[in-house]
Amino acid sequence: ILGFDVRSNRYTIGDEARLTGLHGKGQTAVFNFKPAFGAGDKEFSKDKEYWFQYQLKENTDFRDVRNAYIETFSAKEAAVRFLQTLLTDIQMPETIIVGEPGIREPAWRKNFRRNVREVFSELGLGQPDFFPEPFAVFQYYRHVAKILSVAERSETILIIDIGGGTTGITVIALAGIVCDQSIRIAGDEFTADIMEALRRYHSLLIGERTAEQIKIQIGASMKDLENPPDDIPVNGRDLVTGIPKQIYVSYQEIAEALDKSIFKIEEAILKALEQTPPELAADIYRRGI
Repeated sequence: ILGFDVRSNRYTIGDEARLTGLHGKGQTAVFNFKPAFGAGDKEFSKDKEYWFQYQLKENTDFRDVRNAYIETFSAKEAAVRFLQTLLTDIQMPETIIVGEPGIREPAWRKNFRRNVREVFSELGLGQPDFFPEPFAVFQYYRHVAKILSVAERSETILIIDIGGGTTGITVIALAGIVCDQSIRIAGDEFTADIMEALRRYHSLLIGERTAEQIKIQIGASMKDLENPPDDIPVNGRDLVTGIPKQIYVSYQEIAEALDKSIFKIEEAILKALEQTPPELAADIYRRGI
């Protein structure tokens, strides 16, 4: 995710871009360019295909182009800016691993690899290694975060990577992939579940940004937590009267709203475990997920 914050006059990436885009007042533009990596060569490099629009003054209507600045660019330019921003904040690594989305058509994955290599080449970087996204998370735990000890690296590990559009489930043993599962249920589906639950049970219409904030603040998969978060106020439009309304929402309501989607993820985890050899399952039982 690439963002641009007018107030600080700089590009932002990842969680910072996503959160400032959610909580900003129209002065931060956010663009998720990851789906564009699967486009063909011409579409990936096509100029003015995407754009940022952000306000030059606070508290102005985002649709008012008189007070807005619009910047156009291609998906390739966005990817280059993302990596340039990333590499200014970290030490240049010896090896770069790219997490490859799981549920995609062969043509999309072929385009994804070609476009990533093209961006890396333009920046003068070495060619990356491609792995399923959960395996890339494993390498992060192993080499960057230093969470796994030397002994644990040789054990079997089950990693679940819940992204925006897909959830990846991977069993890793001896630093190699034993089995890999992906399903199209993830964070975006959770957000839609929250919007639907408030519409159905409270007759309250909320936007995607509000649902995302609810998910971040009180999202839960269980109704009984040892240290539960407080109820939070949620503003939206009353579908009965048509006027703005505020209600308080608890984490139990959100857990109930997410239950069906989480159950589908649980089913995918069980399928991955069924494909895991019995002698490797003991490590997973001991380590957890």
